[in-house]
Amino acid sequence: MAVIATALYSIPVAVFIFNSTYENIVLLYLGNILFAATVLFGVIRLNSVANNNAAAIPLFKVGWQITVIGVILTTVISVLLYFLQRQVVPARNVLSDATDHLGGLRTDDLFLSLISHSAGVNGVLGVLAAVGGAGVVKRNQKTLHGRDSND
Repeated sequence: MAVIATALYSIPVAVFIFNSTYENIVLLYLGNILFAATVLFGVIRLNSVANNNAAAIPLFKVGWQITVIGVILTTVISVLLYFLQRQVVPARNVLSDATDHLGGLRTDDLFLSLISHSAGVNGVLGVLAAVGGAGVVKRNQKTLHGRDSND
């Protein structure tokens, strides 16, 4: 699941890096949403594999593992794509059309944006998806364990 989350995140990021204008920064957020949705899907899928009888803690652990592995992979791929973009189009000023109130963004600011989105935003949204998914898909909300035997 972490590889799928990484792939879904990397597609909009690659489009953003190689077609970077300030207006396209929304592609980074689209990638973050796809990443979190994949973590949530992984938690839901584990619950369905366990016949809707999974406990909350194993559900959260799976979401946490997907998030950690996915964050590592997305950060590595984002850095590789950044350096690939620098080699392919070295003289391009990536965020040159940014508005003046942003304080004059430079091409090097793209690296910070990529790292903050791939590590920070994906990490936070992944953990939120893991916690939310583990709490929502569990049948018996009163305990941390699976279904009671008399359900």
